[in-house]
Amino acid sequence: MLSVLVDAWGGDSDSFLSGILHGMARFLALYQGEYSRERLVGRLRTVHPKTITRLAQNDTGNVADRHMKQILSIYNGAGRAHSLPCKR
Repeated sequence: MLSVLVDAWGGDSDSFLSGILHGMARFLALYQGEYSRERLVGRLRTVHPKTITRLAQNDTGNVADRHMKQILSIYNGAGRAHSLPCKR
């Protein structure tokens, strides 16, 4: 998990905020073996970690789930190809 965060955001201290860590852990646990690490890192690079946290504040649920939903949304992007389904 930490290597994904470092590769995506180059060790930016904002990428180690509690919500980001919890959301990433939840994402990796739910989609283990289904996601593309390269796609995840590439897509995360396009968004600042604090943006994820800000967007997650507008959602409902626990911290991990709110951040995981934002990470999933970023991973999926606008295209249908290689998109992951929403899991609970």
